[in-house]
Amino acid sequence: MTEYIDSIADMHRKFPTDADVVFIGDSRIQLPQWQDMFPNASVANRGIGSDTLDGLLRRVDHLGIRNPAVVVLEMGVNDVLQKQSLEASSIEANKILTSLTPQAGRVVVLEVIDCNVETCDRGQVLLLNMHLRALAEKHGAQYVSLNNKLAGPDGLLSEYSHDGLHLNANGYKVLVSILCGEIKELACADKAATDKVAPASSIPVNSAPEKSSSEGTTPNAAPTPSPQAQ
Repeated sequence: MTEYIDSIADMHRKFPTDADVVFIGDSRIQLPQWQDMFPNASVANRGIGSDTLDGLLRRVDHLGIRNPAVVVLEMGVNDVLQKQSLEASSIEANKILTSLTPQAGRVVVLEVIDCNVETCDRGQVLLLNMHLRALAEKHGAQYVSLNNKLAGPDGLLSEYSHDGLHLNANGYKVLVSILCGEIKELACADKAATDKVAPASSIPVNSAPEKSSSEGTTPNAAPTPSPQAQ
């Protein structure tokens, strides 16, 4: 899995692009066609399925995006799935934000979207989000809440997910609507983007691979499909 993530990260490095807004994260970021969702903005997708905080930290200085106005960061659900300690996750997230802040005009940290009860430890998701909110404030980043629209008492709402972990088209439509209200650089003319949700690319959902001593977690990789984070 590490080779898979490193291979995609290497392509990002070697084929840089210019974009006003760059999305970084795991399979929840990798799957959608962000440019189709926000046609009035210049958008780049730097999501990698099955990536973790450790993986993000290793590639955060080599995203292949030149001077983005906004970096939208989604991270951490695979670390919860792989039962990484909250302390380790917080340390890695802090290092990622320390590195990202000088690279972008603005950093937007997305709340980790909840899972359903059968999929992950929702208590750990809640605790991780508390840490991410505090870290966003510490680094002067914007923190955007998502679960008040996407989740309920039992976690991620079934109408917004096919597996209790990843968003479906309806879920992304809600997410796009939230982002349009929070990020002016996405140039959502009269929120028209909320009515246009591109189908997710057919990237297989993977089970979280075993974590090596030097690695973090994983969401969505090309290998064996399984209902795990990505």
